[in-house]
Amino acid sequence: MLSREVAGKSGSTPTDSWMIGFTPQLSTSVWVGYDRDHLLSTADGQIAKRIWAQFTENALSDQEPASFTVPDGVVSVEMDPFTGMLATEDCPTHRVTYFLEGTEPTEPCPSPLEEETSSHEEQDHERENLIDRFFRWFGN
Repeated sequence: MLSREVAGKSGSTPTDSWMIGFTPQLSTSVWVGYDRDHLLSTADGQIAKRIWAQFTENALSDQEPASFTVPDGVVSVEMDPFTGMLATEDCPTHRVTYFLEGTEPTEPCPSPLEEETSSHEEQDHERENLIDRFFRWFGN
């Protein structure tokens, strides 16, 4: 539905669906929900995203798509969002993610064979490292 670079965050509760997003030219938020006594269906939980995408495309239809400018001191890496490690061909999901230089992951995602042999304690340690990095990026 989108033909340009975007960034955003969506979320939902039993009574709310929201999407906050931006392009280099426009910032917009959409909220859909009920103030009381009515729950959203599972399908309703995606409505804010669709409204946001349609609005963004229509609002910028007369403008050329623009790219985000990466600030100095920020680096991008392909990472596996499930492990927080560098993505390899063995990772099922790859996502370009931006980090303050020096906080980016440096260890590759384990291969399925390595993952099977690693203990739960090691996996918990890796999750802790991801959480520690998260707090370092965004402060305590």
